[in-house]
Amino acid sequence: MLCGLLYRWCYDLLSLRLGGRVRYNPDYVKSLRRLADNAEVLCGAGCSRILVVALRALEHPLNARLVIERLAIQYTRTIARQSPDV
Repeated sequence: MLCGLLYRWCYDLLSLRLGGRVRYNPDYVKSLRRLADNAEVLCGAGCSRILVVALRALEHPLNARLVIERLAIQYTRTIARQSPDV
């Protein structure tokens, strides 16, 4: 569930950054616009890829904490305009 929420948030963030519109979180347009202004597109795309992998892996017995930590790091880099190392 958390990964799905994060995926939809990142989708809206990248959509706004690329000139699109909010699809999933219309109540948070102001916050998303503010974050989108500073979002790094490539990092955001990386974050989305990680989330897709995490969504697929939910049924697998992976360490959930490591998955969440990786997502948090990538998301932080996305909104801080840093290059991805993860």
